[in-house]
Amino acid sequence: MPANGVTLKISLSPRDHQYIKHLLPHQLKVWYSQVNEVLIVFDLHGYDTGMYTAIIRDLEGFINELSLTYPAINLVTVDYSAPARKAVSDAYFGSNPVPLKTHRYGPYYSYFYGIYKARYDYILNTDCDMFFGGHNPAWVQQSITLMQSDQDVIACSPHPGPPRKDGKLMDQDGQTDNTPLRKVVFDSFSTRIFFIDRRSFARHLCPLPVRIAGFTTVLRALLRGNPVYMLPEDVITDIMREKGLKRVDFMGAENGLWSLHPPFRNPQFFRDLPLLVFNIENNTIPEQQRGYYDINDSMINWEDARNQIREASMKLKILKFLRLKA
Repeated sequence: MPANGVTLKISLSPRDHQYIKHLLPHQLKVWYSQVNEVLIVFDLHGYDTGMYTAIIRDLEGFINELSLTYPAINLVTVDYSAPARKAVSDAYFGSNPVPLKTHRYGPYYSYFYGIYKARYDYILNTDCDMFFGGHNPAWVQQSITLMQSDQDVIACSPHPGPPRKDGKLMDQDGQTDNTPLRKVVFDSFSTRIFFIDRRSFARHLCPLPVRIAGFTTVLRALLRGNPVYMLPEDVITDIMREKGLKRVDFMGAENGLWSLHPPFRNPQFFRDLPLLVFNIENNTIPEQQRGYYDINDSMINWEDARNQIREASMKLKILKFLRLKA
């Protein structure tokens, strides 16, 4: 366990039940030796109907079983009570009440609740659908050293995708370098995976403003019955750019450490998930995937998922047209 005190925060909700039994052990295998606490933040907001009862109990039982092997696990349910929301708002938003959800109806409050509840100031946050490859048992300590040596680094993350030999990024726009850490510098933030010093985060970025999304996005959100708030990563990105702060993604020592994100969920993804985890853990990566952060068709055939998105988009356009005609 590291001497500095580090919390690994993993965000989880009942909708993640189809893959969590493969990905949570994978994430613990990668990170457990580098952290002191594993804070699993279970968000049940909107899942209070009886149809989720069995899923919730099953996930809680699974996590309790994992804690026998990984005793640093601390499972907490997001507290949406007024006192808890006020405490989180006071800590990170000043007088602004923290939104519960984004314009996509994605998590907002739960991210900051987890940061607030973490036992340690160094926090490694990951969504529960993230994959990690390579092997760098010193990645967390190297992140701490990097942030301590450069006060403009507000966050670190693993390298975005398995690297190409030439270091080129195919779907990201960060600035790469050839230092031993193999760094990529961004002026933007991502809530999918980040490592922060909570004290520095609060000092440089807080109190965070609560901002409304752009006009077109707000119209789309209202049409879907969603809130109208900007994504928290976009709010943080705006402040980073105003203050000249940066995020550094890097590989680090030995075989390095990199992340992969699944952009879709389709039947093949769930069927192939055990094999996907195995291949990533053993660095069996197609050349066509190298340089890409999102898992592409060289590893999973996403065509049916893309078709579903196109069909849903067309239906939404038709619905908007009919409402305008009404």
